[in-house]
Amino acid sequence: MKRTTYMVGLLLIVYGLGLGVSISVAQPYPNRPIQLIIPNVPGSIM
Repeated sequence: MKRTTYMVGLLLIVYGLGLGVSISVAQPYPNRPIQLIIPNVPGSIM
């Protein structure tokens, strides 16, 4: 009986953590394009 209770508790914790991650991934950030600043001139070799 203890093992079943332990497994159910563990599954609920894992499910709760997964639910929190899926909600945070759904946020619309960034809401505009990201601009990369590269300090080399076009055609140069890094």
